[in-house]
Amino acid sequence: MSERPEFSTVKRLACLALALSATLPAAAQDHSRVAILPGWQMADGRYLAGVEITLGPGWKTYWRQPGEGGIPPIFDWSASDNVASVEAVWPTPDIFDTYGMRTLGYSDRVVFPMMLTPVDATEPVRATLAMSYGVCSDICIPAQAEAANTLTRGEPVNVSVLSAALDARAIGPESAGVTGTSCNVAPQGEYAYSIEASIGFSEAAPGNLVAVFEVPEPDLWIGTPQAAPRGDTLTAQARMDWFGDGPLALVRDDIRITLIEPGVRSIEISGC
Repeated sequence: MSERPEFSTVKRLACLALALSATLPAAAQDHSRVAILPGWQMADGRYLAGVEITLGPGWKTYWRQPGEGGIPPIFDWSASDNVASVEAVWPTPDIFDTYGMRTLGYSDRVVFPMMLTPVDATEPVRATLAMSYGVCSDICIPAQAEAANTLTRGEPVNVSVLSAALDARAIGPESAGVTGTSCNVAPQGEYAYSIEASIGFSEAAPGNLVAVFEVPEPDLWIGTPQAAPRGDTLTAQARMDWFGDGPLALVRDDIRITLIEPGVRSIEISGC
């Protein structure tokens, strides 16, 4: 059976990205630098550190959901010592409009806080990172980087930098005055669907927020949402294209909605 034409296009683009990542990493390194910033051990035994990306003038990198173009960062900590798990914290991104495409990310410099849970909290952690990410100016280039640092139980360091990055993470719906969220998913064709979220606020809905939908299903493509306030309700709608096998089975509790005031704050809502 022949495959869907649009799926063939997606696969060709994926192959092109892989080819670029194999041939152009050195060029990407010319425009970005990755380092691990040590922080401190928290009261619960976890270590706080930061992954810092420093970018050249005019270059940017991407948030976990890069938008209509771009490459999200992937953090691989598997070569670390005394690390059981790592949780990434995502600072609120900026919004970029490049050649008519909306992307989400960071310019100049970004620090991603990392919460590293040690196997043994009484021992230092050797944090070893292999990272893939994208950088973009007039052209977009896949990048790869490696970094390492030892995290100890000594005095806190890089406090102001890491604290500022933590303060830039998303707030929850209660803190933002969100009173309720509901979603409606409707078929729009054999493989196409629409999703519409209605988000209620305790006061007038903000008019300057950009909406992002995320789901854990890798075969579901969600387009750029259109968000509009009306009274105390913000409505966000997007097209979804399903590339998986069989009918789409979307678990509402797995839908994550992030409302972004570019570079200022973001609101994260889990489930609708």
